[in-house]
Amino acid sequence: MKNSKVSDISITNQEIFDFVDSINNIIMNTDNILQNAIILPISSSLNNADAIQHNKENNRHTINFNLFANGEEKRPDFISLVFKFPGTFNLYDYMQSNADIKFLCIINSYTASLEYIDIEFKYHEPPQMLKSYKIKLEPGINKVEISIKDMNLEGLKQVSEICFVAWDRYINEVEGMFTIEDIKVK
Repeated sequence: MKNSKVSDISITNQEIFDFVDSINNIIMNTDNILQNAIILPISSSLNNADAIQHNKENNRHTINFNLFANGEEKRPDFISLVFKFPGTFNLYDYMQSNADIKFLCIINSYTASLEYIDIEFKYHEPPQMLKSYKIKLEPGINKVEISIKDMNLEGLKQVSEICFVAWDRYINEVEGMFTIEDIKVK
């Protein structure tokens, strides 16, 4: 067995940093940030739970809504698709490999039934608002890119929910459909 010395290795510091960076990107830039999340379609109207329906296929979440489902006479104040993390989720770790890390997703407004949607990041238990972003939706594909570096660092260490909220004033039609897909940080 040959006794090797560190001086026998011809690797530069830059090569080491590049290798560590590539490993961090493989580990931290993942499409599976939601793999442990519990998905909850929520309507503010307790009598109208069917106002929002959710179907998941691969990395695509299809949301159908009918504001007057179940014969309800009043529109819900909001409908929301909530990704709830058991315990909490450490989004701060993703910043260790890239300080400019972004939350990305694609929202497809098929029926142009939504004008806006809020993406809310909540932390702690019970959930408290970390940051909310109002996203203008155009008919068709909307690529969403949110920088997480301006969020509270301590809050990022204990993210409890990521919510996609459509308030009543954002909804143009009584019935509609949209999808949320390719949710990741990168």
